Amino acid sequence: MDTLSAILSVAVKLPSIVVLVIGLVLAVARRDRLPRPARALLPAGVVVLLVVALAALSWSLILTNLAADWIRDGGYQRLSMLGLIFDGLVSLGNPIGFGLLIGAVLAGRRPAEPPVAPASTAAAPGWGGTTPGAGR
Repeated sequence: MDTLSAILSVAVKLPSIVVLVIGLVLAVARRDRLPRPARALLPAGVVVLLVVALAALSWSLILTNLAADWIRDGGYQRLSMLGLIFDGLVSLGNPIGFGLLIGAVLAGRRPAEPPVAPASTAAAPGWGGTTPGAGR
């Protein structure tokens, strides 16, 4: 892998990794403000997504060099198997990570308040189950 390709691989994946690291730091720093279920789900989701992003970066940088050597040596089967394993990791890791984040958001919400009834039905025509007749 040439230097330009390595720089581009890092440049493409670096923003996601930075956002996930900042998210993990904020989740840990503000842990006391979160409800109990969200305290576990939020960092877990961020860590899963961070592992997937770092695996993708390592696949781009390290394993691509190995792939070139293996293809020259006739190791296409090994490369194909590694690619399948990596795709499986990404295919499972991303939905699990996002699912944990969505779970943290939903676990952090308060239950909905019941709707408030109007103070007086006489002051608000149409309230109280009556419908206006024709021409009103």
